[in-house]
Amino acid sequence: MSKRVRLLSASYEHFLGFRDKVELPLCDLGLVMVRGENRHSAATDSNGSGKTALIVDGPAWVLFGETLRGLRADAVACRFTKERAVGTLLMEVGGERVSIIRTTRPSTLTVSSQSPDLSIKEQQAAIDSMLGWGFRTYRNAVVFGQGNFDRFAQADQADQLRMLDEIQGMDLRAARERAKAWADAATAKLDEAASNVRQCRAIGEEVARQLEEMERQRVAFTASKAQRVAEAERLVQHAATNLADARLKVAAVESARARLPALQAALTAMTILEDTVNAARQVVRGAEMENRAAQALAMTGERDLAALLGHGTCPTCRSKFDPTVTKRVQAAFAPDIATAKRIAAKASVELTRAQADVAAAEKALRGASSVSATQVGQVQAAASERADADAKRAVQLAEDLAKEADQSVAVARAETWTGASAVEAAHARGVAAQASVVDLEAQVRRAEVTIVVAEYWLEAFGDRGIRSLIFDSVAGFLNDRLAYHLSALAAGEVSVAVSALPVLKGGGALARVSVSADWSGVDAGKGTGSAGQDRRVDLALFAALQDLAEARSGRPFPLQVWDEPGDALDAKGQELFARWVEREARARGTGFLITHSQALVDAVQPDRTWVVVMERDGAHLEMTG
Repeated sequence: MSKRVRLLSASYEHFLGFRDKVELPLCDLGLVMVRGENRHSAATDSNGSGKTALIVDGPAWVLFGETLRGLRADAVACRFTKERAVGTLLMEVGGERVSIIRTTRPSTLTVSSQSPDLSIKEQQAAIDSMLGWGFRTYRNAVVFGQGNFDRFAQADQADQLRMLDEIQGMDLRAARERAKAWADAATAKLDEAASNVRQCRAIGEEVARQLEEMERQRVAFTASKAQRVAEAERLVQHAATNLADARLKVAAVESARARLPALQAALTAMTILEDTVNAARQVVRGAEMENRAAQALAMTGERDLAALLGHGTCPTCRSKFDPTVTKRVQAAFAPDIATAKRIAAKASVELTRAQADVAAAEKALRGASSVSATQVGQVQAAASERADADAKRAVQLAEDLAKEADQSVAVARAETWTGASAVEAAHARGVAAQASVVDLEAQVRRAEVTIVVAEYWLEAFGDRGIRSLIFDSVAGFLNDRLAYHLSALAAGEVSVAVSALPVLKGGGALARVSVSADWSGVDAGKGTGSAGQDRRVDLALFAALQDLAEARSGRPFPLQVWDEPGDALDAKGQELFARWVEREARARGTGFLITHSQALVDAVQPDRTWVVVMERDGAHLEMTG
């Protein structure tokens, strides 16, 4: 059940034109007439004294943080001082007293019934909840705004719908904007999803091309690897052959070293045998010479003896040889001849022996191994330290080359295609792209459905949708309240009908309020009455709209403000309005009538009169009655 709200009192300090603190009661005051006196500028009469600021803007700012002119925060601070503006409002909600204090410089909001830890936004939500109505309702239902009484009746369709939304505390225009934003967002999502689908499909096609290219690269790599492995294996075989050859060279060096002593010994033996043969041959030659010399000596002796004996005489004495002499001569030659023969015989024996030695030495030489110095030199060269080092170095080099060849084979065989991870990544990218296509196509379908729904709500929240139906639904209420207020404002001289959905000739309907007034003794039709009469109809319609706003809020408003309502009223209209405003104010408990019209002042009988006085250094309030 709604709790009744009563505004008890208010106070303001350093607020708009009020520098000093001003306090005013708000509860059960009846009709309070508020007038102004501008002592600072006589040319402005009572305008600009601060009447509206005090009665209308003050409660609006404390309750909602904004004046009817849209001033907020530091903009409401008094221009005559640099102090912070402070506004306090005391009210009663369901029998419980609640104080609201709002300040500027800095902006703060304190609600006594709420935790001080709450933010300003949370405190404001609590105030709206306690009141049961918000700033728009305050503006349209609590305050009869200055110069606004005919704005609804004279407005076009769009403005009427907007004002009716405000009066009923609704914001279908905002809802339509949200629906439009929803549709626009869905359209953007649809476009984005469709674009993403195209991109994902393009990615899939690109991935397919990449996979095809990678497969070609894999085949080429496999063939190249086989070629590299074969080449490495050939290098291994070549290295093995080189290593075998190098090891054979080492073996040849070792074999030469093993053969060298025997060859050197055989060469020495052959040298000795050759020397022996040569020496024996020398002996043979000497024996042959001695033998020939001895034989020649013997033959010479015998020849000389024979020659001597052949002459028969002594070469010296020329005597003939007799046998005795012959014998003596023969005896004289005989030793020499015998010696010569003996020497010859000995030489012959020596020759025979020397020839035998030569034959034996030659036989021994022929029986010895045939080794030459050249051969021994070659073996010595093959068995040298250099040959050994060269052979070992060749072995080491061949072993290193063999290892490198083995490593090359291992490396070639261990090579793997580096594109495998890229293929896997491409496959994953393709799968992701396909999954994205599926998801994005679902998003496209959802966006299409959302657009259809949003377009439906765009139409529903449009001027010919829900707003038109609501417009039509309140026509009966407005007619009843209009008749109620006109019974006082027109004294029964006029009957007015409100229609919200007049049917058009081409079909359909136009959501616009149509006001038909029938004045007694005047041709029917709105606008056929005088300006003052039309003004009273406008006032009654605006009051009916305020009643609609109050009905929609579910709670009666604790006060009413009429700000300069007497414009264009004739004398009878002002008299009827005076009685009507007195009734409305006292029925609510408190009503403020703000006016500078002396005629209206004379016509109204207020319960209290307040005068807002503007001085050079700020405004203040003077209360009477």
